[in-house]
Amino acid sequence: MTDEINKRLIDRLQSTNSVRERVLMLGALSNVGDYRNTHGAILPFFKSKNERVRIAAFDSFRRMVGEESFKTFSSLYADEPSIVVRRRAVRTAFNMAKSNSRNLWAMSLLEQERDVNILQRVVLILGDGIEKYPKNYSLLQNSLEGMRDREVRKAIFKYVSPVRKEVLR
Repeated sequence: MTDEINKRLIDRLQSTNSVRERVLMLGALSNVGDYRNTHGAILPFFKSKNERVRIAAFDSFRRMVGEESFKTFSSLYADEPSIVVRRRAVRTAFNMAKSNSRNLWAMSLLEQERDVNILQRVVLILGDGIEKYPKNYSLLQNSLEGMRDREVRKAIFKYVSPVRKEVLR
């Protein structure tokens, strides 16, 4: 049954030129969460000129699990030119299953990204993963030294002690 619904959604997605319908079909495919059966159909929509379609394409990864799905997601993110789409993609990443790939991706963004909205979400991803990835704690703590944005620092303080490292020793 699910395979038949999946096939119909993909057929409709590929046959329509309507932005609205593409966004709706990509949204419906996000509920499937089956990387193996949907990623091939979704990939062409990351090249759409329409940001809403690209946002929906990123969101279609929301329920996908596994290292391979997140590696594909992060590769597509790296090629995304729009800050608006990247901001929404990071929100999607926050809702995806915890994985080593997701955590490594967030760690690299913390060091490279300058957009405050993205950084705040990255901190949430890393903070949410502290139990599974204990290195996230020291990474977040060390990032306080160079972080100038008050809101990002506030987000970091939700997960790490504001006490200086020297005092903690």
